Amino acid sequence: PAAAPVGNLHQRLKGAGRKLRSPSVKFAMKPYQEITENRALILQGRNQEGKTTLLRETIPRHRRWGPLALEGIYLNGAKGKGVDSFKEWLTTQMFGMTTTGGSEIDYNLQAYRSKQWFVGFLENLGLPIAPKPAIVLVDQFEELLKRFPVQALDWANTLTNQHTRDNLARVIFVCNSDAGSQSLLNLNQGTRFDRVIMEPVSGEDEMDLNKELFQNCSGNIGMYKLVESRIKRQELTEEQVEDFIRATFHRWELDFHLPYPV
Repeated sequence: PAAAPVGNLHQRLKGAGRKLRSPSVKFAMKPYQEITENRALILQGRNQEGKTTLLRETIPRHRRWGPLALEGIYLNGAKGKGVDSFKEWLTTQMFGMTTTGGSEIDYNLQAYRSKQWFVGFLENLGLPIAPKPAIVLVDQFEELLKRFPVQALDWANTLTNQHTRDNLARVIFVCNSDAGSQSLLNLNQGTRFDRVIMEPVSGEDEMDLNKELFQNCSGNIGMYKLVESRIKRQELTEEQVEDFIRATFHRWELDFHLPYPV
């Protein structure tokens, strides 16, 4: 079958993450403004902090639909848990092959660029206009690293080199930890990366938020919602909250632990 084509990025992210529901917190960070030509981006944030939601909700409204919409390919490293090889992961994600270092992705980006032939024609005439690059978004990259460390890093290196050099795409890797980010920065293409880190927010401006509980959750909105739902279902008492938060954070650290350097 043909590989999955470049598509509307907002729609792809709507299918990948949870629907935004109250309470929520607002991050000042706007990751798409951090993407520059010939540079790849690492978005680093803690588990359950809302990285995928941030990438969906910070797409400007005028870039969600119509001719100005951001378009790209969404790949999820967590899907590597159910497969036996890196090649199978990429096949299930995009119906592609990895034998030539991500050639299927390159093919689809080239096809996407060719559809913008008129803009390319104007660019060749010397006018200050260029075809709109697609975005390749690799979510939960550590999950891929844990399963297939050598293949994942080789592929990330090739992907970054191909598409930042040729200006075919803007590449974003989403990481949970400093170990995952540093593994990318250690590549020979590491100098082509910019890294932005999601800082915990105070939640002071959010009306529906229990500020004390949110602070006890270290400003992690995913943890906050988990604890809040447990309390509402009477699965946690107020006295048990602190121990539950500590134990859950520790379990997450073990679940997402990545030996450094990879």
